[in-house]
Amino acid sequence: MEPFRWRRALFLGLVSYAASLAGLVFDTFVPVLLQAGHPLWHNTTGLHIPTVGFALAPSFAFFIMTWDNLINLFIHPWAGVRSDQTWTRWGRRKPWILVGVPIAAIGLIAIPCAPTLPGVLLAILVTNLGRALFVPPMVAWLGDLFPAAQRSQANAAFGLVSGVAAILALIASGMLFERVGRAAPFVAVALVTVLLAGLGVLYIREPLPTNAPAQTPSRVWDTLRRMLATRPQHWRLLLVALFLSAGATSIVDTGGSSFAVFTLGMRLGDAAALRVVGVVTFLLCAVPSALLATRIGRRQTVALGLLTVTLT
Repeated sequence: MEPFRWRRALFLGLVSYAASLAGLVFDTFVPVLLQAGHPLWHNTTGLHIPTVGFALAPSFAFFIMTWDNLINLFIHPWAGVRSDQTWTRWGRRKPWILVGVPIAAIGLIAIPCAPTLPGVLLAILVTNLGRALFVPPMVAWLGDLFPAAQRSQANAAFGLVSGVAAILALIASGMLFERVGRAAPFVAVALVTVLLAGLGVLYIREPLPTNAPAQTPSRVWDTLRRMLATRPQHWRLLLVALFLSAGATSIVDTGGSSFAVFTLGMRLGDAAALRVVGVVTFLLCAVPSALLATRIGRRQTVALGLLTVTLT
């Protein structure tokens, strides 16, 4: 096995950050823009911009924020399996990225520019659809380019790059929102996403296929059935744990800015910068968690992290 290449891992981590960059800004700004102006938040908002939002009730606004999860529930597994079977002269992941990234970028730019609520909802759907198409193939690059024994180290490199990039993105997006306008962070994130994805398409060389496409599951449900049938059947408990932890994380990520703005009275730009605290914590734990996973195992490390989150 070839030695671990930190340079490739760091570059791939930077490129793959395009998969989460749009979600970071989307989850921070969109919930507040949808709810701002609703009577429930009257005189408690720290926003100081005209026409701050669409005055949606929190229940409806956060239902809209679940659309990406509902789409991902069906599109993510399908796109991942199909990209496994997509072999072209450009690779198997790149065609999906070339299709999904422009769709997501167009939708992201349209969100703050749409003058009506139906227009915003359509832009949100387009953004979610585009991200659902390109995120699974882009994330799959980790498994394509690194053997199993090196993936903990690769994840550490990804964590370092993603943490630094997230800090810069949150601070910059908050400043752009307050000083330039509500569209500025969305446009900037769309352009950076296209740039990062373009670097990946140009410079990442995907490995040649080692197995015939017929040897891989042809449908999502076939993959799930094979995974659940694997012995020992600890996969079921692992899936439940991942489901619960992802749900809790999603609630905090999506509702954090609303709490900061409407309850604490912060400006939305400052609320975006406040999320840096969580990113710094993630960044500080990236390398230690990878080293711990190498020593005691990934499953044990994940269990320890979930227990720590539960207790705190």
